[in-house]
Amino acid sequence: MKLYELVDKLRSGFILLEDALEEEIPEYILHIFACDVAEKALLLDKSIGINAPQQCWETLHIKRRWMNGLCSDEELEEASKKLNEIIYSIVSQNAARELEGERSMASSYSFYWSVSRAASVNACRAAYWSSFWSNNGITNRTVDCLPEGGTYVSFKVSDISNNGTLKEGFYMSLESYEAEQEWKIVHLADLIEHHLDHQSSLLFLLKKRIALLKEQQSLLIPRWVRQTEENLYQFG
Repeated sequence: MKLYELVDKLRSGFILLEDALEEEIPEYILHIFACDVAEKALLLDKSIGINAPQQCWETLHIKRRWMNGLCSDEELEEASKKLNEIIYSIVSQNAARELEGERSMASSYSFYWSVSRAASVNACRAAYWSSFWSNNGITNRTVDCLPEGGTYVSFKVSDISNNGTLKEGFYMSLESYEAEQEWKIVHLADLIEHHLDHQSSLLFLLKKRIALLKEQQSLLIPRWVRQTEENLYQFG
């Protein structure tokens, strides 16, 4: 599928994000998308007072530098390795917390996995799994105990009052959840469209340059021919 066709399908809702990511999209776009999705997941946590480990932000920073050729594969892999170790530690601690009946951190460490997967040097893998873990983090916040007639995706499963309603400030509506998914689709379409616009601009400049060179060449050749004829005449 051509990129402009993919953009149209994304904007019209005729293709799922997961299917779109399997199309032949330039790797640089997929890497940007992966980083942006992971960063947005961290900001989602931050908006409700949950601060991600600093290594998450460090890893994203290094990945963006790697995309611009400012650091090596080894540096990126080392950053990802450090983050994975932190996540495994959090997962272990979370299991112990759940046994004690405390709040689960499953949604948050799903977001950390989103960052970890975004750090992959494989563009397709980075984009797909970063989005997958971002979705998984939001899904983990779904609660069974809802206000009557309400449908919510909860940020903190334990933040439910004794009467079965959610405490203020710790839930997001289903509409907000859907908006997050819509953002990914629109963002991917925007990235591809920007790439196409940039490509068109470069092509226009290239054609203009070629036309100028041809014009200069047409002026230089007769001059060269005349000079050659004059030289031959002098020697003749």
